[in-house]
Amino acid sequence: MANRARIAVLSTRKVENEGRRRRLRIGLDVHTYEQADPLEPQSVGVGDRVMDTVGRWDRRLRDRPDEIVRWLTERLLLPPRADAGPEAPRRLVVSIGLSDPSAPTGYRIHGRGVTGDVRTEDGRLVLHRLRRTGDAEGQGPLRLTECRLEFTDVSRASEAHAEMKHQLNRLATGQGFLAMWHEYNRLETRFVRRQVRDVGFGRYTEREPLGDGVYRFRVDASSHLDDQELTLTERARRGLDARETLELEAAQTLPEALAAADEEDASEWALIGDRLGKGVVSGTVVAADVAAGTIDLRLVELGRRRVSGVGRDFTVAPPPQGFLYRSFRGDRRQMQRRKAAFDRILADGTRIPNLLALFEGKTVSADPPRRTTRAVSAAVRDCFRGGEPTPMQERALEVALNTPDIAVIQGPPGTGKTQVITALQTRLAEEGRGYARLRGSILLTSFQHAAVDELVERSRVFGLPANKVDRAAAARPSRRTGGCRRRSTGSPRRSTPTPSGGRSACCGR
Repeated sequence: MANRARIAVLSTRKVENEGRRRRLRIGLDVHTYEQADPLEPQSVGVGDRVMDTVGRWDRRLRDRPDEIVRWLTERLLLPPRADAGPEAPRRLVVSIGLSDPSAPTGYRIHGRGVTGDVRTEDGRLVLHRLRRTGDAEGQGPLRLTECRLEFTDVSRASEAHAEMKHQLNRLATGQGFLAMWHEYNRLETRFVRRQVRDVGFGRYTEREPLGDGVYRFRVDASSHLDDQELTLTERARRGLDARETLELEAAQTLPEALAAADEEDASEWALIGDRLGKGVVSGTVVAADVAAGTIDLRLVELGRRRVSGVGRDFTVAPPPQGFLYRSFRGDRRQMQRRKAAFDRILADGTRIPNLLALFEGKTVSADPPRRTTRAVSAAVRDCFRGGEPTPMQERALEVALNTPDIAVIQGPPGTGKTQVITALQTRLAEEGRGYARLRGSILLTSFQHAAVDELVERSRVFGLPANKVDRAAAARPSRRTGGCRRRSTGSPRRSTPTPSGGRSACCGR
């Protein structure tokens, strides 16, 4: 028995009543194992597969990797020997040989009610599979050994977090995608701010409505920046003569970009951080009289939107006195969205765990889809000229339909990208036909009206045309149906605004 060890396990604990007396019954199972030599210290990774298994067994542990690692430690490892200190190696019952003869060499840990297969994958030890006791087959003789073994989280979420820390370190040293993105945003913000200062500002003392959404502003010629070469009225007149469009804002106070005495006095994100007061309106210059010191603006309502042809028109009047300066609300909104996305990435708040690695051009692992969506159907063939997609078009559809994260399809003009997009939304609609309710929408966006118009004309979901969303107030009839299919951005439940004044088409799914 020199090479054997005994382990006593408390198997049952029952209280029985015998009249006035209570009796405690305890079941004790004693196991005898062959004593094996201690193992070298090991770190065993726990991936998504085992995490999901434990989460199915105990819903309280779902999405709690630290608790799952603690659960595995308690279930698979035994305490140290009674005569050893608390820092002594823990004991574990193992058998050599896995149920899959083709699997890499490893061992099986036999714990309390569960068994776990440990093997080498990509040069590291991982807990490959977890089973309940009784489900495992093909085990060898059981041995008792000692090992400083710890389970570590190697799930995709953990790896993404580690990648995030790596990228943040690169950001601090000015390297990598995040650093490049941050620098680009900083330079663009400074460029827009420089444009605002180049145009300068003018203080207006009164304004009067001229009708048709046009207001006349009387501008004080003595109010301008110290380094402003032209007065605002002169700048507006020169722009009209050159047939350039100049959009100005009217506000009670100056933004920080213009209030600072010098460009370097303002903060780096001055345009983004500025709070724009109520009543700020924007308009396009339609007339400028240098001698009279007046500028006429056709106002653009920047607040709520209305559905074209529904309800009354409304215009927010500019403040009675205030300042005119180059409009930068659109640029500001775009940079705000970009900075918000940047901050979400820094806070690990994206829904794609490997987003940073994808940005860096790295190959990331992802579970294959549970089922593969077929790319081509009869409706899809109708989307292509000639009735069939090319091999590359079919491949693009397969990738887009089955990607676990992001699919990027590139191609020069004339390669049929629009046909692929039309076929893709058609195929997605077919896949969603069996849903009990509408599960969402397909949003198609572009910076050009023509591209969205082309998609709108080609897109039909369940026999219905798509809705076009943009800032235009007038509806335009569809060439295919003769009906109006454009909607302004009035209802947030029907439309989604796009950055930089982009256009979008919503195809209901």
